[in-house]
Amino acid sequence: STIDLILLGSDLVDHIEQMICNAQTMSISCANNADQHVASAILPVCALMNHSCLPNIRCLYHQGYFHVYARRVIVQGEEICNCYGPEQTLIPSTAERQRLLFDQY
Repeated sequence: STIDLILLGSDLVDHIEQMICNAQTMSISCANNADQHVASAILPVCALMNHSCLPNIRCLYHQGYFHVYARRVIVQGEEICNCYGPEQTLIPSTAERQRLLFDQY
């Protein structure tokens, strides 16, 4: 029925919005130390991590599993932060990173 189609469409829009805001990019490490993006996924635990342009973790997809690695020593009580977009090490300009994040979200 028309009502069922409207409800289905509404559910699809909700899921697409969740993908845009909560999807984690899945990357694999390449031989040249660059990361190659292979997919996006909704990973509830990773979605709980807040953003930092200088994250203290790194996420990689390896042999069928999603791994979270510490980039440096993380002290007890410190927030675990992931990078949702451009990192400060790659794009030093705060204004440019903010523009890219604004465009993305």
